[in-house]
Amino acid sequence: MLQQIKNEIANPYYHRFYEIPDRAFADRISINTNSQSAVKPRDLRSNEKVMVGLKRAFEARYPDGFYMTKRGEERPADKDATKTVDAAVLAKMLMAWHCQRPNISYNEKKLFDEYYKTLFRTGYDPTSILALQTWLNAVDEAWPNLALNEVLKAGRSYVKFHILFSVSAIFAAINKEPTQVVEPSATMEVAQNPGDVLPLAANCLENALQNALNQAQIGGKVFSPQNWLKNNASVQGEMLVAGTIASMLPGFPNGKALLDLMRVPAGDLANRRAAE
Repeated sequence: MLQQIKNEIANPYYHRFYEIPDRAFADRISINTNSQSAVKPRDLRSNEKVMVGLKRAFEARYPDGFYMTKRGEERPADKDATKTVDAAVLAKMLMAWHCQRPNISYNEKKLFDEYYKTLFRTGYDPTSILALQTWLNAVDEAWPNLALNEVLKAGRSYVKFHILFSVSAIFAAINKEPTQVVEPSATMEVAQNPGDVLPLAANCLENALQNALNQAQIGGKVFSPQNWLKNNASVQGEMLVAGTIASMLPGFPNGKALLDLMRVPAGDLANRRAAE
């Protein structure tokens, strides 16, 4: 039925209206049939009730904050730039943090199509939204000084979500729950002073990449950093390095203090959201 509708809409001399009671099916038809125009899945979700609810909750919690649901929106002059959240960027952050899949974060179409209900949930804590944005702001600010090779530096638009994921992986490893995810709201204090954590997160990514490159060379295989970043192998490699860093922290200068700061109550740990 979907293909038939697409074919008929494509015919400029044929118009027919359909009443479709199944909202989810109707959304998929809209997304697919609008692929030939400027309309994107993100646009079609901008007025969806969960999205609108998240905007209302965030702006109620933070009156000086602004949650952008639509493309092309501009931050009002009276809103704080550090508390301005773009729904498209939030989707990427949620995928990297809660789903632990930064390798999918680059694909905005999928985030607002097949993964939409996994990422955007009613009642999601506005403090966690701000915490994620605070971490990403910190990554952007620290970017020039992060110890990353030229290949990673060149891919900032998607590599920074691997850095965000590595932050979450270090938190999980320190709390001895590597298969779970720390709620972003529990990391806000550290996010506001991330100077000791971001270099560790960059180290996760850099070392994981170098390990993968070495393994490829030993096996006589061609290695593509770009393909690796879009593969689950990058996630596994970063998690492995995060665990090593967590075990070594007690021996670092100020390491014990950082460990204490990054420990969270058991109630602030949750299961990873599936995104396979």
